[in-house]
Amino acid sequence: MRSLGCLGFLLVLALGALEIWGFLLVVGWLNLIFHSGGWLEAVLLQVAMIALGIWLVRRHAAALGPALAASLTGKDSGAAGRRMVGLVGAILLIVPGFFSDVLGLLFQIGFVQGALSRIGQLLAIAAARQALAKMGGGAFPGAGPFPGMQPRSGFPGMQPDDRVVRRPRILDTTAEPVKPDDSKS
Repeated sequence: MRSLGCLGFLLVLALGALEIWGFLLVVGWLNLIFHSGGWLEAVLLQVAMIALGIWLVRRHAAALGPALAASLTGKDSGAAGRRMVGLVGAILLIVPGFFSDVLGLLFQIGFVQGALSRIGQLLAIAAARQALAKMGGGAFPGAGPFPGMQPRSGFPGMQPDDRVVRRPRILDTTAEPVKPDDSKS
């Protein structure tokens, strides 16, 4: 497990170096176009990509919930997977750097979303399971302490409440047969 942590650190370091190199490449290209150094244009382009990423995150996140609900009920055509791929692409647009921006823009294209929709579907369902487990759950679907259930240990302040827990009441009644009254009809 330690080697995976070290490998992850080296991967993040390599991606950071790649993004810095890409930024310097874009500055050089913009300097050739505008003859002004290119730094300001590169920063403004990066700010525009971040703003686009934020807008796309809001758009895809708002549509992901209903699409995921439709996929869990079997009424889906892969929309949740496509939305999840679009959401990952939008998050990549927010990450500073132009290589991540290119990858994020690719994830916004329809046929790329369609090609990766199965992976996005699995990712969306895994995220939903994790969110349900954090809400006090355990098993998927519909886990969690509801009225009348004993909460699991580890949830401070959650104890059964007499106002919420419904206890069965025993009613002692007797019944007598009733004959229809002919005078009322």
